[in-house]
Amino acid sequence: MLFVDVPILDPLLSIAITLWVAWNAAKNLKRTGTVFLQAVPEDVELDSLRALVLQVDGVIGLKHLHVWSQEGEHHVLTGHLVVEDSTLEHAEVIRNQVRELLHEAGIEHTTLEVTSHSEGPGPECPS
Repeated sequence: MLFVDVPILDPLLSIAITLWVAWNAAKNLKRTGTVFLQAVPEDVELDSLRALVLQVDGVIGLKHLHVWSQEGEHHVLTGHLVVEDSTLEHAEVIRNQVRELLHEAGIEHTTLEVTSHSEGPGPECPS
């Protein structure tokens, strides 16, 4: 009203600013909700991670794969790695190779349970 004598201008600007703030709050709420619900991050493809892990020599399967984000930037992975029958030291080498590959793929923290193929794939989830 100080610069232009248009009485409707003030309510229109108030509504426009309110809509802009609500729109941005909804976007942030959606992003925050996916972090709280531990959803798979949008930039992670589980099939490509699984294929990457299966390329490592000695890896037979990857089961119970879960990926989520701690705060939207740092991704966490847990899984069950099935390896060929080998010594404990060789299984540790394989797990470290897998961790390094996953780190290069953008996974900050990896927790992998390792079992040998002779222990069986388990009844609930085939390899």
